Amino acid sequence: MQFKDIIAMALSSLGANKLRAALTMIGITIGVFSIILVMTAIGALQNSIESGISFLGSNIFQFAKYPVNIDAGGANVKKKYQNRRNISYQQAQRYYELMQGNASEVCLKCFGRDLKGQAVYNGVKTPPSLTVVGTNRGFLTANAFTLGYGRNL
Repeated sequence: MQFKDIIAMALSSLGANKLRAALTMIGITIGVFSIILVMTAIGALQNSIESGISFLGSNIFQFAKYPVNIDAGGANVKKKYQNRRNISYQQAQRYYELMQGNASEVCLKCFGRDLKGQAVYNGVKTPPSLTVVGTNRGFLTANAFTLGYGRNL
């Protein structure tokens, strides 16, 4: 059997089984595009996560009562962590002292959960939805923030 005969037999089989051939080709096409779509989505998600945490650097360690993404989980997730003991000021200060010399910057911070405020200066007001944060001098460096105006209190 020559190559020409094999091609002729394949084409005649396709002609005789048009529906089967079409369904097979559609299935293969959908499968290939699904794999491409999933791989693209995974790559985009990975890039998003990496860029989102890249500002922390490789030598940042944080401990907190609540996880960083607590607001994304809804009310049930908040209830899960609210029974944890609060981190006292003495515990945070002890951690600060232990880390001196071991870290380039030690940042203590306390976010006011559900506590919002408004900044007013020379009659100019911000929206009343600013999150209130108590912190020390290492906050800007540890979180890769820059101060536009004023001073870091």
